[in-house]
Amino acid sequence: FMALAEDADGNLWAGHLPSIERPAGLSVRAKGSLELKIVPIPGLIPESSVASLFANGNTLWIGTTSMGLLRAERTGTQLAFQVITIGNWPKIDSIQSVISDGRAGLWVAGAHGLAHWNGQTWATLDKASGLPDDAALTVAAMPNGEAWASFTEVIALVRIRRQGDRLELLETLRAPHPLLKNPIVTMVGQPDGLLWLGTSRGLLRWDGHRVERYGRHTGLPGEDCAQNGVWFDPNGDIWVGLSVGLARGRLALRKGDQTPPPAQVFEARRGDDQSFLAESADHSIPYPYRTLTFNYGPKGSLRTEDLSYQVRLIGFEDRWRDTTLPESRYPGLGAGTYRFEVRTVNSVGEHGGVHGVDVSILAPWWMRPWFLILAGLSSAGLIILGFRWRMQRLRRQNLQLEALVHARTQELEIANSSLLEASLIDPLTGLHNRRFLSMTMPEEEVRLHRMFRNHLQKGENPLNRNEDLVLFLGDLDHFKHVNDTYGHASGDLVLQQTAHVLRAASRTSDTLVRWGGEEFLLVAKRSDREKAHQIAEKLCQALRAHTFVLPDGQTLRCTMSIGYAAFPILDQQPEAMTWEDTLQVADQCMYAAKHAGRDGWVGMHTPGPVDSPDIAARFRVDLEGLVREGQAQISSSFPEGRAFGGRDIRIE
Repeated sequence: FMALAEDADGNLWAGHLPSIERPAGLSVRAKGSLELKIVPIPGLIPESSVASLFANGNTLWIGTTSMGLLRAERTGTQLAFQVITIGNWPKIDSIQSVISDGRAGLWVAGAHGLAHWNGQTWATLDKASGLPDDAALTVAAMPNGEAWASFTEVIALVRIRRQGDRLELLETLRAPHPLLKNPIVTMVGQPDGLLWLGTSRGLLRWDGHRVERYGRHTGLPGEDCAQNGVWFDPNGDIWVGLSVGLARGRLALRKGDQTPPPAQVFEARRGDDQSFLAESADHSIPYPYRTLTFNYGPKGSLRTEDLSYQVRLIGFEDRWRDTTLPESRYPGLGAGTYRFEVRTVNSVGEHGGVHGVDVSILAPWWMRPWFLILAGLSSAGLIILGFRWRMQRLRRQNLQLEALVHARTQELEIANSSLLEASLIDPLTGLHNRRFLSMTMPEEEVRLHRMFRNHLQKGENPLNRNEDLVLFLGDLDHFKHVNDTYGHASGDLVLQQTAHVLRAASRTSDTLVRWGGEEFLLVAKRSDREKAHQIAEKLCQALRAHTFVLPDGQTLRCTMSIGYAAFPILDQQPEAMTWEDTLQVADQCMYAAKHAGRDGWVGMHTPGPVDSPDIAARFRVDLEGLVREGQAQISSSFPEGRAFGGRDIRIE
């Protein structure tokens, strides 16, 4: 279902995607009944869908993806349909959002921009009139008569209002605004002026000044919000549609402080690697050791999700500098007084408390006043002799300092490398973690985009060259039963043995990651997507054949459900989807394997070039619909028909 609306009589209307059970169009559940009745829309093509609904009295406004905007006059549960022409928009159009403007009109978002109906005339706004893009996705009405809107292809927000017979663009927000770190798929305005936004990284609450994010750390079971998937009950309850299900809560109530914790400098070292932070309040550093290194982090463990840092060394750099590393190094500072400051920054740009350390670099003896006075009173001969002696001494000192700095630099590089490596490893299984993948995958993604693009420019088929990157996402079956029956210590041992089995069953060139909980991700580089099922079967068989030994000597068997997808998914449009999008497809395949019976695999293939402009967005959230329409094919180890409604291909 893509849209829901309740009319004045209490009938519930639903707009849905086409499927085997029902054609594209509407369904209605009459008040007091549990029966869902299909209501055909004359002229609606089978591949189309109803994306948005708004009920107003006996009128039902319907946004479709092929017939544009429809107006249906209702008699009970019977509808009389009328196609509405919006300004100069074509009748065959895609309408993504239809909402009330809070008065007597409508706001509409579609493939040709934004529109407003005041009950008598339409006013429109498109890219040629100032919008960032024509393809508007969602719109939210505000109590002051204005509206906010987001877009399908461009990450931006606009604020608009109607002025007479035209729409006026009041404001455009773009990155790095904290609202625009991720794509926006739904928005809802509230009477108190708050704006709620559903994104791919959770729910955002904005009062015009401060952004609050709600995700897994606040109790949501997932963070990937669905289009048109946010609704407020009159009592303040919020309903949020997610890719993993439906959540309900009291997020409308302002929750506690979300500001990040203050930063703290844990250690400060000088050029000879000696720590000086705990010695005294007077941090005076001899000139030969004027290279300073500071290690820092958040103070405490609350609200540390997605933290980064801002640092500055006043006297050397007065402006804040962004960094994700917990260490800053300043080599070869000049004599003088400095203050190192650090503060934390969260994902919506709020700062934590500042922690600072004052430090002085002492001037060398030859720069002090007494030496300068004696030098000025000495004779010309003594000056020459002293100058020669001093230069020789400086050369020796410089050689010693260079050797010392070189040695210390090597030691610091080794220590920094060890620290970075430790932060990229899962401590339980010894496998890489998500952070490692986020650091390494962008470079691999660029490489594959360039390679596929070069093949396409030469008129060559980029497939069957062992140049695919295949993501295998596996989840241990019934792992909760292991923890509940044998205890968490046994569960940890099962996870460690699973990591060992999967590592042994994969190639040395592959990357194995503990994705979270009992989920493991295998990144197979330079593979052939047509032979990916062989790797999936090998992994399933390896787990199936292994005998797991628990701490008390008991043994058990475990199996795994695996979903996989190859990147780029669209070989003729390699840059249409990211590797994260491919992982979402693999995740859908994994859950299909779960639903088909577990202990097996499901993988995604595409039949060739796909020209639909919204195909990439649908791959992320509606793989089952694409399979049913024949725009995507899957392979599985299950009997035909067990995965995604009968369009799968079983490979022996």
